[in-house]
Amino acid sequence: MLSIGLHLRLIVRPGRMPGLETVLAHAARTPGLWVARRRDIAAHWLARGATP
Repeated sequence: MLSIGLHLRLIVRPGRMPGLETVLAHAARTPGLWVARRRDIAAHWLARGATP
């Protein structure tokens, strides 16, 4: 699992945007990659009987 926090004051710095673009491009060309929000991950595990 990879969590990417995108705070406006950090991600808009010129040296950071190319890194984000690289990660997003890699994700876009990776078949079967699941891009999910935290609530989606929690729902996935709860549906399988995991306890919080």
